[in-house]
Amino acid sequence: MESLLTIFYFLLGCLFIYQWKFFQLELISRWWLISLFALKIIVAIGITYIYTYYYTQRDDADIYNFFDDGAVMAQAFFDAPKDFFQMLIGFGADDPYFYEAYYDKMNFWDRTENTNLLSDTHLMIRLNAVIHLFSFGNIMVHNVFINFLSLIGVTAIFKAIKMYFHQLEKVMFLILALTPSFLFWGSGLLKESIMIFALGFLLLHLFNFQKNTWIKNSLIIIGSFSLILFSKFFIAVTLVPAIIGYVFHRY
Repeated sequence: MESLLTIFYFLLGCLFIYQWKFFQLELISRWWLISLFALKIIVAIGITYIYTYYYTQRDDADIYNFFDDGAVMAQAFFDAPKDFFQMLIGFGADDPYFYEAYYDKMNFWDRTENTNLLSDTHLMIRLNAVIHLFSFGNIMVHNVFINFLSLIGVTAIFKAIKMYFHQLEKVMFLILALTPSFLFWGSGLLKESIMIFALGFLLLHLFNFQKNTWIKNSLIIIGSFSLILFSKFFIAVTLVPAIIGYVFHRY
């Protein structure tokens, strides 16, 4: 049953890749994207097995901490829907009741290096909580969802930078998609996958900023930067001077 559910969501993702105009690239066929999607899921399965059978301390594995903490939050959807949506949105969900009922049962919600204002784990826990509503506790389904988001990010990054690699677009795509560290860390149930998703839209709408759609572009840039900020704070900090330099150079 778990395998069938995973295959179903994988095929659903392939359908989106085949039908969604966003994935229509001039020199890169949709079959390349579907193949990359499949490869990323295979890598994700490998990461899951490493953290399951090699590094067997579940509490030390980020993928399982996000997954398990998401399950705690997702259970509130069935037991107390109001609590679930408050935790999901993040407003009015910091009083002692929520700690006693939910957060104290989580491993990654409160970490010593985090603050409630700027946590680098809350976003992933919330995302996993939402996916739990469709995965029925199957971590492989989470791998499919996270890799679909990561694939969107890879595609957006490619669309943003391809103009700088005229006649080398296919080579650039392969380098972007298959660089080992980028492929490995960008395929797991980890913050890096969300960061790739957000970075793709940040670059795409920054490099293709148009005056006639400046409101839409601005909102997407702000939203994308916020995702990076709440995923990897130090990456967001290092992006600031680069963005300022690019804007200064362009305008």
